[in-house]
Amino acid sequence: MFQLIETIRIQNGNPVNLTQHQTRMDRSIFELFKTKNNIQLQNIIEVPNEAQQGIWKCRIIYNIEIHEISYTPYIYRNIKSLQIIEASNIEYPYKYSDRNEFETLLYKKQDADEILITKNGYITDTSYTNIIFFDGTQWVTPKTYLLPGTQRAFLLQNNKIQEKSIHKNDILKFKKARMINCFLDLEYGNDIAIDQIYS
Repeated sequence: MFQLIETIRIQNGNPVNLTQHQTRMDRSIFELFKTKNNIQLQNIIEVPNEAQQGIWKCRIIYNIEIHEISYTPYIYRNIKSLQIIEASNIEYPYKYSDRNEFETLLYKKQDADEILITKNGYITDTSYTNIIFFDGTQWVTPKTYLLPGTQRAFLLQNNKIQEKSIHKNDILKFKKARMINCFLDLEYGNDIAIDQIYS
């Protein structure tokens, strides 16, 4: 039976956006295994003493049951450039532990720090984050995302970002971009200059 991953930010000992993680886990188990999820994150996360300060990663491997829980310090990646890679057949609606498809795409990048995946020309995600673009007034995120990220869900629910279709030809209309995931939000993370996104 294949496995899924839930990665949760632990900030100064506290799990962040646990509601969004629980919702995604519930949906994944119900849709993939046709059963109700009995795993309650608030009951299984036990933050160790060494993770009470700073930012840590809680990584949960599961399917219909928990297989592993680990805690490691979060290591920030300073991404400054993106290369657009087309992958018309890619699908990643659930956070599978098997990431071979992304690893294959990463081999195609040249000098960029990270890839920006398009599907039939429309912007989706990077290899490990959702993405948002700033148009000078607001942040927008592609409707054609691959993975329903928890940070993306949180920002949409709180009207911090808007959703729209974004074709690769639309990128030059924006001022800057930013990668978002459970560790990278509107406070943490860095802007990516539009001229550092290239084919």
